[in-house]
Amino acid sequence: MTSTDTELLELCAAWRQAVDRLIPIADRHAGMLDRDWSAADRVLKKEVEGEVFGLERRIFDTEAATLAGLKAKAGVLDYMDT
Repeated sequence: MTSTDTELLELCAAWRQAVDRLIPIADRHAGMLDRDWSAADRVLKKEVEGEVFGLERRIFDTEAATLAGLKAKAGVLDYMDT
């Protein structure tokens, strides 16, 4: 495995952890408008969403050099349900 794919696997793992932090925030406020959230929850949601989107950008901007890297990217897409 190349260092690029090692980085890619680490990015994918970090992305999954960030998404797992975002889901309970969104679930807790399901059906609520953003303006009805507490200020702390709005800040937390914005921070975690920024982390998730930043990781997604890095994941899909990084070329996969091996099958392991391609599988990691495919796993992210599968989890995103695309």
